[in-house]
Amino acid sequence: MANEIQTQIKTILNNPTSSTTVALLKAVFNETFVLTQTTQAVLCDTVTVGFGAEQVITIPTNSKFTAALQGIFCAVNLDATNYVKLGPESAGAMVEIVRLYPRYPIQIPITPSVVLRWRADTAACAVRYVWLAK
Repeated sequence: MANEIQTQIKTILNNPTSSTTVALLKAVFNETFVLTQTTQAVLCDTVTVGFGAEQVITIPTNSKFTAALQGIFCAVNLDATNYVKLGPESAGAMVEIVRLYPRYPIQIPITPSVVLRWRADTAACAVRYVWLAK
């Protein structure tokens, strides 16, 4: 198996301050990556992330996707106004490293066996996510 996953990151600057800035963004932030999966497995769902207590993003026990296979984590917050805090677990608590702002998609390669946690900041938010095995 080869080239099962293709992902693209692209940034467009609508009001550039200089031609140098535009050239830099075109060179750095218009990339396509093609990845090969060792195991073809995916975990995807749309969930409600609650406000208050942190929630662990759980992997079903009967899933072909396992913690040891964790690869690219992609998510989009479907809420119109509120954001979600996301990060790895350390000593039983989340270390916030990402904020899922409304309608702002993210993709992060996750080290295998890292436990992810999240919590809505102000009110519960629906979040759609796809977690691809490495």
